[in-house]
Amino acid sequence: MRVLHVTSTFPREDGDPTGPFLAQLCTAEHEAGVDVRVVAPHAPGLPLSQVIGGVRVRRFRYGPAASEVLAYRGGLLAAARSGSGAAMVPSYLAAMAAVAGSEARSWRADLVHAHWWFPGGVAVATATRRPFVVTLHGSDVGLARRPSMRRAARYVFGRAGAVVAVSDWLAAEAATVVGLPRGAVGVGPMPVIVSGKRPWPPPRRTGPVRLVAVGRLAAEKGFDVLIDAVGLASANGLVVELDVVGEGPEREALARRAADRGVADAVHFLGALSPVERDRRVVAASALVAPSRREGLGLAAVEAVLLGTPVIASHTGGLPGALGAPIGSTPALGSTRLVPGGVLVAPEDVAGLAAALSLARGLPAPSGAALVAAARHDPAAVAAQHIELYLGVLARS
Repeated sequence: MRVLHVTSTFPREDGDPTGPFLAQLCTAEHEAGVDVRVVAPHAPGLPLSQVIGGVRVRRFRYGPAASEVLAYRGGLLAAARSGSGAAMVPSYLAAMAAVAGSEARSWRADLVHAHWWFPGGVAVATATRRPFVVTLHGSDVGLARRPSMRRAARYVFGRAGAVVAVSDWLAAEAATVVGLPRGAVGVGPMPVIVSGKRPWPPPRRTGPVRLVAVGRLAAEKGFDVLIDAVGLASANGLVVELDVVGEGPEREALARRAADRGVADAVHFLGALSPVERDRRVVAASALVAPSRREGLGLAAVEAVLLGTPVIASHTGGLPGALGAPIGSTPALGSTRLVPGGVLVAPEDVAGLAAALSLARGLPAPSGAALVAAARHDPAAVAAQHIELYLGVLARS
């Protein structure tokens, strides 16, 4: 079976922290016997064709090098908000569709797998008659909430042989947003691979409370709320050191915020790290903090659970499920809720998050339902589930 993945982000080389879950999915499918190729955007300095994780990647050009500003800069939607970025969206979509259609035909793909209904799903739906599936990752569901985009989303959903989302919560949310029955959107988890933690030291029990946050430095990730909570916790006498791992458009604003809150020395912006170094930081921390305003799944939280590090997270999107939380209401403002994977607080609740930070050092390792939820992301299991999805779509087509 030949499967062509079409995506707006993909690692630029082996070990690149950009979209590693997509490379891990493609590699897992390849190792399971599927013939896999990828169509992804070009960026200055990248070759047009390369092999990553044993999988052939074809890059599409959508303008002169200086104009290719939509990929690998903190997310397509964020990049498109600038004047120069918005101007490139039509040529980006046209190039993605043209290359996806050409590759599907010339390679004779049996099925196309589009990631994010926009832009991948739109490009595939307009470029090829081959059966295709769409995976929703989160930001695209938020985009579908806009009345001006809902019709396009319904068109892609209707053309696709199957639509899946990366978490149970996101699948239900997507169906509601687009106005479809709940069963119209399935669940297709992404794989998670972490480095073994045994050679690394356990979290420190004395000195500052070591925390780590991992993710794109964008407004939806809530790192501004986390910095405010660190400031409040510090004012209440808690000595904290926070490592922030990731890049994004909010980095400078977050650094200024840390200075304004008097915690510039306590908050360390480390940029993008290799997976091994990132995992090392997570294992050495008392807790990983995921203060998101919105989150389709929360892969960083899943990674922390697999590494044995408890998670302090917002009660939003797929995060409660990732931490094995039983169904329940959002914690009241200023309060915390203990769950198998760590602690949940209300989104954008500075006081509640500060209270949770004070609990970090005493939290137990993730257990029970959190480990069961994390096991869904085993690469071999994820590949098997996707292959079953593909075969079902091909049988129906």
